[in-house]
Amino acid sequence: MQNSIATVVQQAPAEPLEQADIQGLIASGYGHLYHSRYFFLRVDDAALVKTWLASIAAQVTVAERPKVDGHHAKPAIAVNIALTWPGLAALGLSKESLGTFPQEFREGMGQPYRATRLGDFGPSAPSTWEIGKVDDQGNPLQNIHILLILQTPTESDLDVNSARMRREFAAQGLREECPAQTGRRLPRGREHFGFHDSISQPEIAGIDKPGKETQSHLKAGEFILGYKNSYDLLPATPMAPAQDDPHGALTSIKHAGDSAEWRDLGRNGSYLVFRKLEQDVATFRSFFAENFPDRQAEIAAKCVGRWPGGAPLTLSPDKDDPDLSTSNDFAFAETDSQGFKCPIGSHIRRANPRDSFRGTPQESVESVDRHRILRRGASYGDALPEGTIKDDGKSRGLLFICVNADIKRQFEFVQQSWINNPKFLGLYNDPDPLIGSSPAVEELDGMKDLPQMTIQQDPVRLRVHGIPRFVTMRGGGYFFLPSISALYFLAGTTKP
Repeated sequence: MQNSIATVVQQAPAEPLEQADIQGLIASGYGHLYHSRYFFLRVDDAALVKTWLASIAAQVTVAERPKVDGHHAKPAIAVNIALTWPGLAALGLSKESLGTFPQEFREGMGQPYRATRLGDFGPSAPSTWEIGKVDDQGNPLQNIHILLILQTPTESDLDVNSARMRREFAAQGLREECPAQTGRRLPRGREHFGFHDSISQPEIAGIDKPGKETQSHLKAGEFILGYKNSYDLLPATPMAPAQDDPHGALTSIKHAGDSAEWRDLGRNGSYLVFRKLEQDVATFRSFFAENFPDRQAEIAAKCVGRWPGGAPLTLSPDKDDPDLSTSNDFAFAETDSQGFKCPIGSHIRRANPRDSFRGTPQESVESVDRHRILRRGASYGDALPEGTIKDDGKSRGLLFICVNADIKRQFEFVQQSWINNPKFLGLYNDPDPLIGSSPAVEELDGMKDLPQMTIQQDPVRLRVHGIPRFVTMRGGGYFFLPSISALYFLAGTTKP
């Protein structure tokens, strides 16, 4: 009997959301906007930049969509903006307010101890990054203050709007600290390794999206500050002293044990993680072609957990099935607990273990859902022609973006405890075969023991030895994704 995920999926009660104050990127990946550009900006003149910020705040795409003929209208283009902790300081945010942000956001992604936990060592070390580069001690060599995201339906629209924005940068005290990154959606919803991507991820309770019934709908506080999360608690939020908000852009908040008056800087905002992940497609293809010439498609699918077309192995273990290309209506405990269909260490079982953990299936899902993330982003670079196993020297990969209300509990936990953990669910030497890297398996200054992939089968399991690194980190950072009200607060002006 098929184990329907409907029996275990979390359908959280919806809390009314202030969608006109929430940046649209939190609510949607803008599936109709195929092209994107990511600008990494440095503040040179804070006064001028505040003027620009007030102007751009009026252009930012919000989660609220007006209805036209009974349907929610889609934005013609999308503009979203996020800031680093140094960026907030560069705009003059007070020390009292800066100190209320969480430690991981203040320190950034490139700190040596954090990079090791995230798998960013060796060729992925922060000292090698193109974006957010730091030295070996974690001191920044690039000062990224603002991330501006532009998404458009066509490449020409992207270029026209990029040129307009760049003229504004030059006049408003901003400059591009790192080369802008350009992304796009590849045909058939595939990523560069050739697999259908972004099929399974949660949705936010309270934001209606037709056709998403089989996705987990989690409480808004998992992804948006100011609302209750899966613990039925309000997530920790950054604050500003009341005297710093003379225009009254922010709402009042009571800080426990403190008689001072504070304003809620985080409400309707979130945190954004950006990572440029280079994919070595030639090595990926040649590894399976050379080691499994008669089973290369099968073994590659075992590593991913889905067939290239998107059909999950748990529902279709022997072949791809176009009818299951976007299927998310499955679990593991009842029909595939031993991993004979979809291996326990496969990418999709790590990214979303569903009901795989101890306890009842419902308890497992509730635990897993406290660590989910919302994935955004796009692919970059030209696709390597199908069938080619020789590298063409061109860079290609994924511009990964995720949104979460708690970077440590969500993104960092998933990366360290599920993706890079070589002992995930009782395995031994098996980090994620697709994107994982673990210091327990790889030494910082060379290879100690290349990772393996265990494929459960009866009577004898198969071990895929010597899996090379398919994905290399090329840069990124942690960003605060403010509400519209918070953008006006940071601009030092009144919200219209």
